[in-house]
Amino acid sequence: MNIFKTLASGSGRLYEPNVSAFLGYLLNPKEDHGLGDAFLREFLKPLLGKDSDMSIRSNFEIEVLLEQAFKSKKGDKDIVDIVILCYEREPQKGTFLAETIIKQKQGGQKKPKHIFLIENKINVSSLKKSQLDNQFDKTIYQLDDWGIEDPQDIVSVIYLTPDGNDFSKEYDNFEKTDNKCHLLWSKKDGGDSTATTDDNADNVCVSKMIKDILKRECPPIDAYCKYTLQAFLEFIQSNFKSTIMEEIEKKKGRDKPHFKYKGKIYDSRPELIQKLICDFIQAYEDEHKEIITYEKLEEALYKGKKINPSDSLFAKEEDALNASGTIKHGKNWSYRKERIKIKNATIRTTAGGNDKILQELLEAIGFKLDKMRI
Repeated sequence: MNIFKTLASGSGRLYEPNVSAFLGYLLNPKEDHGLGDAFLREFLKPLLGKDSDMSIRSNFEIEVLLEQAFKSKKGDKDIVDIVILCYEREPQKGTFLAETIIKQKQGGQKKPKHIFLIENKINVSSLKKSQLDNQFDKTIYQLDDWGIEDPQDIVSVIYLTPDGNDFSKEYDNFEKTDNKCHLLWSKKDGGDSTATTDDNADNVCVSKMIKDILKRECPPIDAYCKYTLQAFLEFIQSNFKSTIMEEIEKKKGRDKPHFKYKGKIYDSRPELIQKLICDFIQAYEDEHKEIITYEKLEEALYKGKKINPSDSLFAKEEDALNASGTIKHGKNWSYRKERIKIKNATIRTTAGGNDKILQELLEAIGFKLDKMRI
């Protein structure tokens, strides 16, 4: 059982705030997960570099906050999913250390040394244009209003998203600061890297961070934490899909036909039929040293049979357009948009098809359906 996939299957589905909450839990070295600052250091490493030591063993005190609001001068606000505040500790020695700390806390004299804004996305549909710009502007305005000098120097932005060009473009369009990093939850191709090309990036993504921590087990991870991390990793790699959604997609995958032709896998009969017809035309013209006519193509593939429109492999473009236009009126055939030009016609191949007409086509050109199906 995977607790994340199971919870995502119910009516109380796991949304981005839920995932952000668990991410914030892992990032907080004060929580009871037993990881200490291991995940925090891995998460910040792509932004700060290998030599940075933003850890509880260094001279920093960490505060991890969820869903923090920052307002503009006009009063409108933006919510940042996770905010990490880093305060510099006083040196751990000195006769008057207690007095100094107490006065700093009481008088509000303690200023943050670093602030990390983390915007988390788990769905492609949740992308918002200019969201990073708006969040950054409001954060800088409020910090300045709170008396923080040169706030732009201490604020960094981490954009955590699925792997996708739209997110990459949004990140590239964000130019308010150079202190930024685009991290991926995981790679589409199963690899583990960041989407950023920044020189200080470590070319890792969150799934890789978790894998490395599980592999090293440093600090030592108890069985419950290890199981939870493994479950979260699987949830990430499934693109945050619930158990029910995975089962639905598996069923759809089983219902789809799969064929192998010339080293390529086809899960669409119409696409395969078009490829077979194009290859047949090319082979015919190479053999006969002439461009095939529509009549000869019909003769070669239909073998003189009278074909119903719903079973046709191809049609002249004008007939295909007429047939496709009748879909509204209950007919069950249509044709692909791609055109194939032959000697005396432009044709389009079927956008439908079943095993029966595919088998007839294959037999006409010398193939067996059973040997192509996988």
